[in-house]
Parts: sequence; structure tokens; C-alpha cells
Amino acid sequence: MLFGDDRATEWKRMPALSRFFDGPRPKLGAGLVEVAVGAGRVIFYRMRWMPALWQFRRFLGLLLWNLGEKTATDVLAGDCTPSAGRQSEGYPPQARMARVTPQQLDEILSLGKRRAESYAVNVPFRQWAGWQRVEGAAGCFNAPAGVGMVAVGLEVICPEPRKFMQTIGGLPNPDLQTFLHLRGSRQVRAWVNGVSWGEVTLHPEAATYVTDIDLEAGSNFVVLAWTPEGEGATLSLCFENKDRRPETTFAFV
Repeated sequence: MLFGDDRATEWKRMPALSRFFDGPRPKLGAGLVEVAVGAGRVIFYRMRWMPALWQFRRFLGLLLWNLGEKTATDVLAGDCTPSAGRQSEGYPPQARMARVTPQQLDEILSLGKRRAESYAVNVPFRQWAGWQRVEGAAGCFNAPAGVGMVAVGLEVICPEPRKFMQTIGGLPNPDLQTFLHLRGSRQVRAWVNGVSWGEVTLHPEAATYVTDIDLEAGSNFVVLAWTPEGEGATLSLCFENKDRRPETTFAFV
């Protein structure tokens, strides 16, 4: 069993008995047991967690996800079983958008470098005078009226650092991968906290990805520069994890 970040990722993975092989038996065990009953199944819940700690709820959510369970908010409430830490569907309900000149884009990018935990430090990016708040349906946004380049500004709140970097043994930890799934037309350039993340060519009928995005814990600024084909053009976006599923632990401001 390979653990990264000095075993800091152990609670994210399926339980591993190997950690107990060279030591005394644990005083307390926990787990889920699935038993087939007729045409259905019964899951016996034998876990004792500290519900005030989100890490334990997220760990339990990953267990239940691997069992193919649907998600809600509490394992003992309602008809569904949960994943923990759900903050979104992987995309923002609104996006900041504006038709911009190259000079205005540079201004936005300079504001996007000023990422901090302090709410006040992040305000200039949010309150840049040219932004329009555009409502999206399932992460799909219409280009604002006008011609020329469109800047898209997202503030992504991440519960922990997400950096695809080397860990123990020189291997990267795949749990820390983040992808930005895009669909539309023409080209998109991406910046994360003021750092360029390259350019991709979009396709209306196929997914395009900005890969291995590095995000800090807390607030992050993602800026996209998009030149749509014309009025009525759309851009769809969604943040995804290593399994190419929506990253539901991200929140958006």
C-alpha cells in the first residue's frame, strides 16, 4: 500500500489492514459490511467517527462512493448515503465575465496574483469594475454581448492544497490531480493565481482539459481568456478529480 505526503493521504483511501501487521491489534475496529438480501442488499454501518472533523466525513464518503452509493449530507439521515465535504457540483453557478482588451486582461491577471486567506486582500479581484456576473446552467455560460476577447474570472475555494507533485519515493500522488474540463469553440488560455497554464483548443462535441492544475488551500483565482465565435457562443466548464468526476469539495465565490 503506497501512501503519499508522509501518510497524510492515508485517510483518503480505502482502509488498509497492512498498517497493523507489524504491531499490536487495534483496540477499536470499524467498517462497512455489505450483505446480499434477496434482490437487494443491506449495508451494516459499524463506524465510529468524530462528526465535527470534516476529514472523517470525507473518508467515509469515499468508502461509500466505492460501494456505488448515492450521496446526501449524513450517513444516518434519509434514504441516501453521503460523501462528505460536498460544496458544489464541480462548477460555479455564476461566473465573472467581461469583454476585455489585452491591457485590461493584464490588469485582471495582476489582481489574480494577490491570493490570500484574508477576505480584504481578495476583494480587488472580485470588484474589478468591468466584471459582469453571468448565470450558468450546469456550468455552461453564454458569451457577453460585444466583440473581441472574453475574460472569465473564477474564485475557487479549495479545502486543502491540490498540487500534482512528487511525494514519497519520487512518485506523484494522483489524489492531488485536478483537471478543468472545457467545452466550446476557438481557443482558451488559462492562468491560475497569476501563473500561465497554457492554451487549449476547444471542440463543441468533445471535452478538452487544462490538466494538473495547482491549487492552494483556501482562495484561488482562475482566469480564462476566450475569443468566442460570436454572440450566443457558449463555454462549459467543470473542475474534475483524478477519476474525471466533478470535484464537489470545491466552493466558488
